[in-house]
Amino acid sequence: MSVKVKKHIDSHVCICRKCSGTGLAGSTICTHCEGSGRVVVESDIITYVTPYRHGGKNGAVV
Repeated sequence: MSVKVKKHIDSHVCICRKCSGTGLAGSTICTHCEGSGRVVVESDIITYVTPYRHGGKNGAVV
């Protein structure tokens, strides 16, 4: 039996991954961050936690 764990990460500023924070994508202004090099992000994360049971094939979860 797995346990479903939910977590919300509030809005925060990060470096734009498309332009690596430069504000430029090639020779044009980055469309993701509109040239600022930064973006605002927020996330909802769902993680499933399953207990480990020794004895499965190659020690796998059974």
